Amino acid sequence: MKHKVTVITDLNGNFLGSVRNGTIQDGENTVQVHAVSRPGQKHHEVEVDEEVMRLPFEKGRDMLLSAVSKKQ
Repeated sequence: MKHKVTVITDLNGNFLGSVRNGTIQDGENTVQVHAVSRPGQKHHEVEVDEEVMRLPFEKGRDMLLSAVSKKQ
């Protein structure tokens, strides 16, 4: 299964953070999640396999940055 993820980088392409996009259901509560970049930052929408979400931080970050590079 693919997940849509927003990756936030600085203007030099350094990783600042990421968030999986979409809806989170908790009982009767629903939350819509999305990230917004600030000045001096860029946001990138990528799709990654579910397995990326389970990787250790460093490996997951590298795979997300790789996905960003492929889109550009």
